Amino acid sequence: MTPYTVRPWRIGIIGVAALAVFAFSVATLYPGWYSFDTSWQLWQARNGRFSDLQPPGMAFAWSVLLAAGLPPGSLLVAHLAALAAGTALLGISVRRLHGLALPLVLLWPPFW
Repeated sequence: MTPYTVRPWRIGIIGVAALAVFAFSVATLYPGWYSFDTSWQLWQARNGRFSDLQPPGMAFAWSVLLAAGLPPGSLLVAHLAALAAGTALLGISVRRLHGLALPLVLLWPPFW
């Protein structure tokens, strides 16, 4: 079995597709939807008092972003960037041609 070599054009196409989907998602979804739980986590992030009612790790990550002077919507941008990067890496690792379309799967409505 021969090792799988990734072609540079493949990385470029998948990277551009993932970046386009990321930019579209940020443009349409920013600053995100704030439910009661989200508002509670934002309050915890701003005050530094964490509870275990919601994931404290996410409230802590949000507090780090807020301490850096970023707006509350920056957590959505960070999540979308991680999703786009992970999908692009999966698309690069798939040998077949449908790996090129993998970042476009993020436009499927259930992901929104």
